[in-house]
Amino acid sequence: MKQFLGRLSVFTAILFGYFGVINIVNRLLIGNEEVPLNENILIIGDSHTQFSLNPGLFASANNISQQGEPSFITYWKLKSILEKKNIDTVILGFGHHNISGFNDEKLKNKQWSLEMFERIYSIAELGSLEDIAIDYLEFYKIYGKNMWLYPKEDHIKWIGHYRNNEDSDVSDFDQSIKRHFFYDGSNMGISQTSISHVDSIITICQKHKVELIVVGTPVYKEYYARIPSNIIDRFEIEKKRLIGLGLPFIDLINVDYEEDDYRNSDHLNEKGAKRFTLETMELLAKLP
Repeated sequence: MKQFLGRLSVFTAILFGYFGVINIVNRLLIGNEEVPLNENILIIGDSHTQFSLNPGLFASANNISQQGEPSFITYWKLKSILEKKNIDTVILGFGHHNISGFNDEKLKNKQWSLEMFERIYSIAELGSLEDIAIDYLEFYKIYGKNMWLYPKEDHIKWIGHYRNNEDSDVSDFDQSIKRHFFYDGSNMGISQTSISHVDSIITICQKHKVELIVVGTPVYKEYYARIPSNIIDRFEIEKKRLIGLGLPFIDLINVDYEEDDYRNSDHLNEKGAKRFTLETMELLAKLP
């Protein structure tokens, strides 16, 4: 028995030593990995900017937004990029759903967390998230799969891209409102974590002398009419605060776009994105 336990201890030590060495190798690979961005303007946020701002209409822009992305992940992404790249301008999507408490569930609820962990394992700073629940077991399963087994050359899974089509069906406004602002029929309230990480984005842009522009993308009128009043009120407070900090804020959230400009009740389709992108570019050109 002692001999077996001794051999098991040796095997365990070798195994964990191997994991440790591979982790170090992958960390070095991450540090040297080239971020595949070569444009002056960076568009960041979740699916609202992903579907609404077509970088191909800009002279020089990358849209790296990803579906369901809360502001703390956007901050981690931007921090990783600015450590390696020089960016002139960042366009940040910011709407009512971005301050909802449902964002605090993104690293706990398996509806979102497994996908989020697969994207962010290489840049996550989970220790900085003091006020939200995190499924650490699932995170480390995914982290170990990607970081401990063998050296990998591609760890950048957190760069999204613009995508769209001409589909249009705005009938999902009730479902979208429930998903964004309610859980089991209860209002999910305000995410202080999300708001604080918008401030972190502001700070890191100032540190790297990057111009930060905030945009609110259009949503269908029936969706807007159902946004809870506590979210509407807090969003207006945050909007005024950001403007007071000197940030340009292009707010077209409640602009009356045509129904066939929408992919669904809270996203634009290709037609709507073209209109919104061109209008945004025109407003940007007028900034001092």
